[in-house]
Amino acid sequence: MSPLSRLTPSRWVEAIKSDSPRPLPTGPIRVAVIGCGTLAQTAHLPLLRRMNDFSIAGVADTDPAVLTASASIAKRARHTTDYRELLTPWMADAAIISLPTAMHAEVAKAAFESGLHVYLEKPIATELHEVPSIIKAWKDSLRVGMIGHNYRFNPLYRKLKHMIAIGRIGAPRDARMAFTTPVNESGTWRDNRAEGGGALLDLGTHEIDLARYLFNSEVAFVTAKIESRRADHDRAELLLELENDVFVKITIGLGDTFSDRMQVIGEAGSLFVDRAESLDVEFTPAAGTPISSGEFAALLPSPGAKVSHLYAKLRAPFNEPSFGIALKAFADSITTGAPPSPDLNDGFAALAVISAAEMSSRENRRVAMTEIATRP
Repeated sequence: MSPLSRLTPSRWVEAIKSDSPRPLPTGPIRVAVIGCGTLAQTAHLPLLRRMNDFSIAGVADTDPAVLTASASIAKRARHTTDYRELLTPWMADAAIISLPTAMHAEVAKAAFESGLHVYLEKPIATELHEVPSIIKAWKDSLRVGMIGHNYRFNPLYRKLKHMIAIGRIGAPRDARMAFTTPVNESGTWRDNRAEGGGALLDLGTHEIDLARYLFNSEVAFVTAKIESRRADHDRAELLLELENDVFVKITIGLGDTFSDRMQVIGEAGSLFVDRAESLDVEFTPAAGTPISSGEFAALLPSPGAKVSHLYAKLRAPFNEPSFGIALKAFADSITTGAPPSPDLNDGFAALAVISAAEMSSRENRRVAMTEIATRP
């Protein structure tokens, strides 16, 4: 019998919140999925059900109809409209939180304080002042705290980062990102900035995080124009000046056709990825840049890699393979004790840039990140 099994429930919670890290799981990680909307039903729950790393212990949502829909995916899990019923160490080891953003701070803190590991969907919160308490609860818990910046795990973006790092285009100078998506549901929290909606907060978080990830640099200055056409902040133009002197222009929009494209321009050429259409990173040498036949052959996409990526896309939720890879990274961090990446500090950094963008648009000026709290 383990020491924990001899404790009463109240003493158990005290024990797992001691100064020692929680013992690593020896079997599947029991996970509670809190928030069972479209993302959970389409991505999280089906992926968790197929992964040997996890077992779905419980699901929670305040909408009984949503719970009923999720029951067909997680048949053996406990279903409840009160998420707090799942935040006990004898029920679950970890929580995946996929709620309206305005609820992230409350639920994430409660999960950490209950001794659970947490995968928190992006963005980390609606407002920057909410984040320090989340970070404190995470650090005090000694548990894994991972943010759902899943695009970092897209194989195309990982290859793009590698090609930048090895100097394929020389020193990078500029990047252009455009992410627009149709609005499938109007009149929901996604239309309301105060509840965590709007293109800048919902979509821009991904692009801002990718800029930090791809160029391994923090943002120094932000210039932005934000518009509210059909809903709050449904269109935005951002110019990020990174500390390593790379300029990143980002266009974000709701209500348009789907498009997610990125071009990185350097001294020796450019790299291009279309997340919906590309099967590999496209390289174009700068005009007048000599390239040997051997180098050219090495740049040609591998047929096997293209087929593999296409297969992964077709099998993945929303044709986006990064969801499953991100959840696997979460599991690995729990079972090995390795630090998670991206973690909640990355969520804070992205939200800080969004705060600077909103200040820039509101005051019609370039904003230095030194004007914004960049540490929780």
